[in-house]
Amino acid sequence: MATPPPPSSTPVPPEDNDNDNLLAVRLRITGTVQGVWYRASAVSQARRVGVSGTVSNAADGSVVATVAGPPAAVDAFVAWARVGPPAATVRGVEVTRLPGSGGVKLGGGMTIVRSG
Repeated sequence: MATPPPPSSTPVPPEDNDNDNLLAVRLRITGTVQGVWYRASAVSQARRVGVSGTVSNAADGSVVATVAGPPAAVDAFVAWARVGPPAATVRGVEVTRLPGSGGVKLGGGMTIVRSG
């Protein structure tokens, strides 16, 4: 099982966490992240930590996820995304803060958006 980064690695800058109840972010995960069950693993991890959103493969070989929920849960998901499932090799995770819920249906779990 993948080990998340140490607690000193803050996924979302604290100064951006101005809403104590909700945080929404868009992640762009690069590396060997397609064809390694990254999206399905993200759905399982989202359920574990209690966030909602979508995850999809991008044409450039990255995976894109939009995630919303309680800040601590989103931070936990981002920490997991930096490692990913065992078969993945994550090289980078770009985190972009989104306004409000980021268009995510809260409480709806995570959905895989199929490309094509």
